[in-house]
Amino acid sequence: MSDKPSYEKLALRVRELEKDVREHQNVEKHFKELFESANDLIQSVDSEGRLLYVNKKWRETLGYKKNEVQKLCMWDIIHPEFLAHCKAVFNKVFSGEVMDNIETVFLSKQGNSIPVEGNASCRFIGGKPQATIGIFRDKRKRKQAEEALRQAHEEIKDANRKLGLAYAQMRDWKDQLSAQLSEAEIGFLVDQDGRILGTTEAALEFSGLSRIHMLKKSIFDLVEAGDREGLLEDIHRAWAGISGRRSIGFISASNNIQQCETKIMQVNLKDGKMLLFLLRESS
Repeated sequence: MSDKPSYEKLALRVRELEKDVREHQNVEKHFKELFESANDLIQSVDSEGRLLYVNKKWRETLGYKKNEVQKLCMWDIIHPEFLAHCKAVFNKVFSGEVMDNIETVFLSKQGNSIPVEGNASCRFIGGKPQATIGIFRDKRKRKQAEEALRQAHEEIKDANRKLGLAYAQMRDWKDQLSAQLSEAEIGFLVDQDGRILGTTEAALEFSGLSRIHMLKKSIFDLVEAGDREGLLEDIHRAWAGISGRRSIGFISASNNIQQCETKIMQVNLKDGKMLLFLLRESS
């Protein structure tokens, strides 16, 4: 009878241990799934430098298959110039230090240099170091992102500069246009392709657009589709020195269509030959 309590206690302890094992296995499975889906390069290394575990991103970046990793040592994938530095960091980590902002260069299977940065720590069991866990980021992607951002900033600066120059030139053409006719007249200054270079104040009011929104617009954008072919012929003739008149449907910013009488004539300004496009609302 005295053996029964000890047996029950033993059985209870076994069940507790089995539960602990299952819970540990579940936690381990969860972390493996987390590591495998990570975008960082994750590796675990034992005291001899053998690679115990690397995640999918690590393998993809360095070009190794799972079965090939088992044959690798940590020092096989470190660039020779960083070997001494990495061994010193490795010793510090195994002594219990948590190392942040580690910068080194890995070597891929093909021999390509991969600059990385990250951190490493060590797992201890019973006070003894077992394996390091290192999490690294591929610095090439950060540099690519930084370069793309720099180029985007340069493009924005260049676009703003060009916009400023175009606006200043448009204002100058507007001033030249004002010398040709009254601001009360609806007038556009256009080039051979119908691109609007300047407008009178009355033209801006009539179109419902600001001067800045006129930049890079074509006179054809403001004309009904059915009238564009005839207008193009008039522009070609006017560029050759033959003035013309036509009735067209003009589209305002509110998409209202107003029938207008047009007159297109060639003018010579200080910047060269251009076309003066005059509108008069049909009664």
